[in-house]
Amino acid sequence: MATALAHAGEDVVLLVRRQTRKAYKGAIHLERPYETIEVRVKVETRLAIPVDVLLVAVIKHQLATALRKISPSARIGSIAPPLNGIVQVLLLRSRFAHDQVVLGTISFLPNASRSEESFSIHRLPS
Repeated sequence: MATALAHAGEDVVLLVRRQTRKAYKGAIHLERPYETIEVRVKVETRLAIPVDVLLVAVIKHQLATALRKISPSARIGSIAPPLNGIVQVLLLRSRFAHDQVVLGTISFLPNASRSEESFSIHRLPS
């Protein structure tokens, strides 16, 4: 998602673990059957800047840890958990205003994979 948004001209900041930030090579990549995209995005280990939308793309057991990386003073317009678990929504709504948490799901491509921290691959089915 981040690669596509940044490629479309949106400002993107990735909130990552410390070890991921150390391994970050300055750009993220998306390889699709019809194109390869490489974009530079900012990475942080703590969110303290204002953001319009926070896409929460962690699995359920990582959510509490991820939320601790968001400064209480960070201004966030909307929070969108792209996963379909109600547990994530309840936990987010316990921390943020009810109306800030936008419900919905994003369909992930079944033929997508991550080859390393900053490189994603999307293959067409055979």
